[in-house]
Amino acid sequence: MSKLLLTILTAGSILLATYAPAQTQADFEIVLLGTGTPPPLMNRFGPATLVHVNGKTFLFDAGRGATQRMWQKRVRFGQGLDYLILTHLHSDHVLGIPDIFLTGWLGGPFGRRKEPMKLMGPPGTAALAKNLVAAYDWDIQTRIADQKLAPAGATIAARDIQPGVAYEAGGVKITAFKVDHGGGIIDPVYGYRIDYDGRAAVISGDRVYNETLIEQAKAWTC
Repeated sequence: MSKLLLTILTAGSILLATYAPAQTQADFEIVLLGTGTPPPLMNRFGPATLVHVNGKTFLFDAGRGATQRMWQKRVRFGQGLDYLILTHLHSDHVLGIPDIFLTGWLGGPFGRRKEPMKLMGPPGTAALAKNLVAAYDWDIQTRIADQKLAPAGATIAARDIQPGVAYEAGGVKITAFKVDHGGGIIDPVYGYRIDYDGRAAVISGDRVYNETLIEQAKAWTC
């Protein structure tokens, strides 16, 4: 029987010196890597939600400590990450992107990415990616020359998306929808619904009361 698991990681973790694949029998698993806010608290890492579904790995937002949390779960954030998906571009939701991008390119078992990192999110995401690559150009060019790392692994295939189906393959569908962050200025902010095999998970992002979120969650089946 298929399962959907929900895991919440805590701050006290054991350093993993070697890689061993995470063991799970679920084909749909959600891991709350961090649920924190901008203050740098040790017991609440930054916003990041990991979703394993039908053999694919998606990361929604990349707040502070996302790489440590993924490696605590024994998930490769280089070669093992299929897509990084953003709810919005507030700094506390994107601070972990450079770490995932560059450390995921290195040669350790956590990394070894040889293809562009895939990234999508609301308008502004592609510009953010372009400027991040430019900001780290010295590091990238130096490591290519010194460590002979694959140049393609230090690029980002980023795209801005609109509300609607953002990803669909292998029976997995990810739909973006707008939510209200509050204040009337912060726009757009997306929530996401992940559908697979008659089950669904809904990720709200930061938001106040929102009818669209309620409608997306109403069709929940498990």
